[in-house]
Amino acid sequence: MVSTRLKAHVALSAACLFWAGNMVVARMLAEYLGGWHVVAGRCLVSALLFYMLLRKFEPGLRLQWRPIGVGLFLALTGVVGYQGLLYFGVRATSVINTSLIHATAPMVTLVMAAFYLGTPIQRGQPLAALLSLAGIVVIVTNGSLEALTSLSLATGDWLIMLATVSFAAYSVVGRKVFATRSVIEVTTLITIWAALIALPMAGWESQATPAQWSWQAVAGMVYIIIFPGVLAMLAWNYAVKVVGPSESMLYMNTVPVIAVVMSVLWLGEPLLASQIAGGLLVLAGCYGSVFLTRPVINASAKS
Repeated sequence: MVSTRLKAHVALSAACLFWAGNMVVARMLAEYLGGWHVVAGRCLVSALLFYMLLRKFEPGLRLQWRPIGVGLFLALTGVVGYQGLLYFGVRATSVINTSLIHATAPMVTLVMAAFYLGTPIQRGQPLAALLSLAGIVVIVTNGSLEALTSLSLATGDWLIMLATVSFAAYSVVGRKVFATRSVIEVTTLITIWAALIALPMAGWESQATPAQWSWQAVAGMVYIIIFPGVLAMLAWNYAVKVVGPSESMLYMNTVPVIAVVMSVLWLGEPLLASQIAGGLLVLAGCYGSVFLTRPVINASAKS
């Protein structure tokens, strides 16, 4: 019989695979759909699916809309802001740059948690942060000193950085919310708010950039809604419940590796030496940051 821990690690692997594919599919959809079309479509259908799951598994639970400000903040940062910046950013830069910059999410989350949650920063973590920062600089400048001195950075790179900060803010604030409320209830509430925000944006976008609903666009949206939108979130939440957040967070750093392989094989994006070097620095900083926080997380879990 398959152990519960093994199931959790399989779930983590699946979630990261789906999220890596999300970056590649989002880039492919740029030819057919505007960024807000993708966000609105994902939010609307995901909200309906999560509501159906909520009614099935927790039929007696009612959605708690208050405090409204918290729900709106989580929807804006974790869904609308994060997904919007990601989908628009990946259109203006490569999937490789997107995935490697996104790999700094655990480190950014750690810094925000120190200010918002009071999580102590351990000795050596500033060095890990500098390594990741150096990696980002190498990636976005293609290792060019001239680009660094002239601050000639791609718009897409900045959008991905903002998306990472948005996701970190969502994770830190959401930690307190998920500690006292049902995960599926809060997720349903967040996606409903996000759909209400994104749908008018998609309508406005349609005036300038009408959607082209080809079979490729439909297939891409089906993937984004089902796999990253629903299954990845459920798999991740299940795994966190079984093995804990610190062990689960290590898997987040597999997303850029998978996304790089996918983009090279399916999109034909070139793999530059600067991207390899920068990616190694980012991963070194992220892994160092996560490992250094494990004693703190374990200690807090025991107390």
